Amino acid sequence: MIFFSDPENTNQEVLNSFPRFGRLLAIDVGTKRLGLALSDASRFLATPKLIIHRSNNQKDFGNIRQYISENEVIGIVVGHPIQLDNSRTPMTKTAEDFAQDLDEFLGEKIPIFLFEERLTSFEAREINTSEISRKRTKHVDDIAASFILQHFLDYFCQSKN
Repeated sequence: MIFFSDPENTNQEVLNSFPRFGRLLAIDVGTKRLGLALSDASRFLATPKLIIHRSNNQKDFGNIRQYISENEVIGIVVGHPIQLDNSRTPMTKTAEDFAQDLDEFLGEKIPIFLFEERLTSFEAREINTSEISRKRTKHVDDIAASFILQHFLDYFCQSKN
């Protein structure tokens, strides 16, 4: 089942789709890489975890399914790129298609939520180049995924606890 972020709707459907506790996985979808971040079981903190270099959906989805199994993930948050003026970007459809294809690959057994990701890549690059970053890396996709997930947790999950 796929949910879309919509500021006009209440959070109740989203909150009811996820059990109260359990890890969530966020995916920052790109054409070359997928950034993955994972929440703790109480859904308080998002942590960057992994960057998958894209090859094809079957292989990428297989890697994601394995990661879900190894980490007991109960829900997925996919970054949904929307402009500040709420217009769509070329990557908007890419993220939507990715979420739909992943949902089908996983047999529609785990809820997937497309959550707006405004400025998360910018925030990730800022952190990566800041003085507080211990290690600068070439790619920030996993950090961007952690921002997406942390925004989701702050917006939806903390109000449920």
